[in-house]
Amino acid sequence: MRRTLVTIAVLATAFGLAPAAASAAPAAVSTCNTVKKLTVTGGYFRQPAHTSAGRNCQLAYGDSGSAVVPLQQALKWCNQKANISADGDFGTMTKKALAHAQANAGVDDDGIYGPVTRGVLGWPVIGSNGQPNGKCAKDV
Repeated sequence: MRRTLVTIAVLATAFGLAPAAASAAPAAVSTCNTVKKLTVTGGYFRQPAHTSAGRNCQLAYGDSGSAVVPLQQALKWCNQKANISADGDFGTMTKKALAHAQANAGVDDDGIYGPVTRGVLGWPVIGSNGQPNGKCAKDV
């Protein structure tokens, strides 16, 4: 009897009739919750980051806080020249501006900020006076 059950189980699996083994769930991506300064020639630029995951984090519609501001500044000053406020609120205008910048860069234009988008955006360089100096830097 046991041999018959094993045979049935093997055949069911071979023909795709057995339930699939549970697959591992994808790792959750942390929401950006802080800002990281990166030094470049002529100053520095700021990018969204996460306190424990570094810059490999995500921002999406509905997120808010200080981590959203450098993304909005990048969209406003270096990428789309978007008419958005750098107010820390990832709303409809930020999502639309980001999706447009993503499309222009040739990446998935889902309006969600993550590591791929970080790599294709230009980031405003802040000079020694603490103000944008008109230059944009790529991710380092």
